[in-house]
Amino acid sequence: MNKKNQQMNPIALRVDVSKNIGFGHIKILIELKNRLKHNKFFWLIGGDIKIIKDLFKKNNFIFVKNENQALKFIKKNNIKKVIIDISHNINLINNKISKIQNKYLENNIKLISFDHPYQKIISHISIIPYFFDKKKIKKNKNSKLFLGPDFFLHNIVENRSYTKNIKNILIVVSGTDPKNIGFKIYNMIKDLNYNFKVILGENYENIKKNNLNKKVKNLILLKRSKNINKEFSWSDIVICGEGHIKYEAIFANKPLIIAHQFNYKDILINEFLKLNICLSIGKFTIQRKEYIKSKIKKYITNKKKITIHRNNTKKLFNKLKMSKKIELMICLLYTSDAADDSLR
Repeated sequence: MNKKNQQMNPIALRVDVSKNIGFGHIKILIELKNRLKHNKFFWLIGGDIKIIKDLFKKNNFIFVKNENQALKFIKKNNIKKVIIDISHNINLINNKISKIQNKYLENNIKLISFDHPYQKIISHISIIPYFFDKKKIKKNKNSKLFLGPDFFLHNIVENRSYTKNIKNILIVVSGTDPKNIGFKIYNMIKDLNYNFKVILGENYENIKKNNLNKKVKNLILLKRSKNINKEFSWSDIVICGEGHIKYEAIFANKPLIIAHQFNYKDILINEFLKLNICLSIGKFTIQRKEYIKSKIKKYITNKKKITIHRNNTKKLFNKLKMSKKIELMICLLYTSDAADDSLR
């Protein structure tokens, strides 16, 4: 297939968005779409329609209620290649994700997927942009695997300047923050002498209405960030959740504190924490308020510990190496043709 014919065939981007799933999956696909030199994409999005409409103001997406509906649309529009990122907890239960991906393969679709290392890898091209032992991954022998944070797609600008005297704290647990942990952390540490910026997600209106009767001098509240690089640039340290946002903070070259909103014993989180590049305060609960506050306070003033974490980060994340690897991956995604029968 020549390049001209490739350009004529549309590509489907399949993803889910909701309060519990968050925005990490869709942010990665948006970044991938921006890097692929292609003339036509279709967004197929499942999850919370209200949030989706808020994100896609022009309604240029297809709302997906089930995978059969998505496949029907794909066939109708002669789509031969689908890029999918739906390996979240809901689909990982009972290996539902493999059943979904098999439906695409059975319909002779070229399948490119962002996956979780827990699942069996069956796509033509699989991207797992996390630290994990390759030997522990079960995959089809013909699946092409891109493993490691070098393949984490982002548009984060590295902040070269660095101050050891921290003044500004950015709290962004996740894009949606369903458990309202960001504002709860702020309430725990608000009496410390720092400036705070808190990204609240879907809790924004309720928090503004029920908690703040007047403007607080050292506090800025945002529902979402239109430019996360701007928020990173403002901050001297970041407190975030265990999702994709932790990688973005690292790429922005910021000291990092992680508050775990879900299962902090998850294997991917443990692999990340072994790198010794951040502080973990463990599972967030109100009952641990004094402990959490003490840990955060000590870390912010521990210049030696922060320096160790920053040095470890520089060793592990080489910007030039990452850029070259992503270029090679994008080239393969772009030039890959119709599906191989050998993977079905």
